[in-house]
Amino acid sequence: GDSNTTLSDVYSNTSDATRTTSIAVEGSYSASVYSTGTNNGIYSFIGDGLNNYPERGDSFKYRVYLDNSGVGSWFFFGLQDANNGQRNNAVGYSLRASASVDEFDLQDKGGDGVIDQTNVSISSGEWYRVEVSWGDPTISATLYDSSDTSLATVSGDNTRHDTGGVMYVSEDRDTDGNVYWDNIRTT
Repeated sequence: GDSNTTLSDVYSNTSDATRTTSIAVEGSYSASVYSTGTNNGIYSFIGDGLNNYPERGDSFKYRVYLDNSGVGSWFFFGLQDANNGQRNNAVGYSLRASASVDEFDLQDKGGDGVIDQTNVSISSGEWYRVEVSWGDPTISATLYDSSDTSLATVSGDNTRHDTGGVMYVSEDRDTDGNVYWDNIRTT
């Protein structure tokens, strides 16, 4: 959206992230997280300054855009430990949409691992929308393309976390690249 707030005002580990006007789905800005050989992420915990942090019982959505076919995106919620922006050893729920391996999955990172996973063709150069229902005990997420077509749903029961922070990670699987994030809000 449009705001004078900078990423570093509400997120940590922003050295590889920018607020950009080059591509946005809502307003004039999106967050761009760049990955070069590692998995870089920006994160925010309750009290860091975002208006809302999802918690169990909430529904929320976000938009994600991969700039090439060698990258993937990881959206963390219920985040307990950000591991300095690295998805490995982070603790919380995650949703991965990866163009490099054409997968959409729901995980309990640092806990039970993969809760549900499906294969789906994910293209670079397109805004995707993910809608999440964080229920008790069922968590479900649906991936939509830019034409509003439902592509895949992942779901499963897990009650490990009830609240926590958020983190957006750019995963470098095959090539360096940007993952853009926008329109992240509870519904």
